[in-house]
Amino acid sequence: MTVADLEHDLEKALDRLRELDARDELPPELRPLLLLAPVEGTSVHVSLRHRDMARQIRRSYGAQAFNQREGAVWIVFEAPHPAHADPRGRDDEPRMQPQRGYEGGGDPFEEFIHALDEAENQPQLNFVSLKWFRDTYLARSGYGWAQDPEIPRRILQEATERSLVLTAKVPNPKQPTFPVTSIHLNRSHPDVQRILGRPGNSDAERN
Repeated sequence: MTVADLEHDLEKALDRLRELDARDELPPELRPLLLLAPVEGTSVHVSLRHRDMARQIRRSYGAQAFNQREGAVWIVFEAPHPAHADPRGRDDEPRMQPQRGYEGGGDPFEEFIHALDEAENQPQLNFVSLKWFRDTYLARSGYGWAQDPEIPRRILQEATERSLVLTAKVPNPKQPTFPVTSIHLNRSHPDVQRILGRPGNSDAERN
């Protein structure tokens, strides 16, 4: 059994809670767990993580990679967008528009790379904060998949593991003892060049 299998089994167990309760088969002492059971029309996603840095445990690892002393469990609920809703965001919300006319090919990983490329080219930014990009920029980007906070985290993990995205520590003027983690595209990586459709530039050339 892998970590991915364990996450899937936990999701199935949470899904079963309401079914057991409806059949009066859920013991009273377990009823508080209904708070973690998805309601009708939603889905639940479980992510097993390292407690210290909240990083996703690699899903291909064996299930024994997770232990309660050092691990953490993230539970995220997702509701599907209404059929009549604009999947790129509500009409009354401002949307971030791609700078070079990119409309997205429907692949979340490639759209993630394009979004980071766009963020890096924002003239007002000296660097792209990992947390800000993952939790704020993508959430406002209009991509439907970015509304599930777990998907950007998994894409970011894969991109960094494959070295398409590189990280660095940047001084934090507000809290000098806690530097900010920044991210940037590895523009010399052939997959980055393929996704962006142009040769990579060095950091020196971009600056």
